[in-house]
Amino acid sequence: MCKNTAKKAHITLLKTEFFFIIGALVMIAFVFGVFSQRLGGGPELKREKIAATAGVNYLLTPSGAPAPSAKKVNINTAGAEELKALPGIGPAIAERIISYREAAGGFKSIEEIKKVNGIGEKTFEVIKQQITAD
Repeated sequence: MCKNTAKKAHITLLKTEFFFIIGALVMIAFVFGVFSQRLGGGPELKREKIAATAGVNYLLTPSGAPAPSAKKVNINTAGAEELKALPGIGPAIAERIISYREAAGGFKSIEEIKKVNGIGEKTFEVIKQQITAD
């Protein structure tokens, strides 16, 4: 009996040590991940993810504006391919933008794009610096 109890206690101790080591490794990985982003120096770039982009990231300047060399997309003349290049705009929403534009006779302002089904406030906030309605 004494041998059996000691064996069970040893197995329990091994299980506890195993979970402690796994927990410590997870913590180290988390801390390394958090601090490794800051070791690069300079301000972090603002990144937005929208569910509709299926995990596509895009970089913005620290102020949140698109890079200066980025050409704005004219929502009154852009084709589906140009519209799909905008973050959060896939083929279905690009077609909806074109349909709305044709039905309404064009966009009078960039804010009007929010009337297109699938473009809410979040998506608009992300793309507003990258579009024009000229």
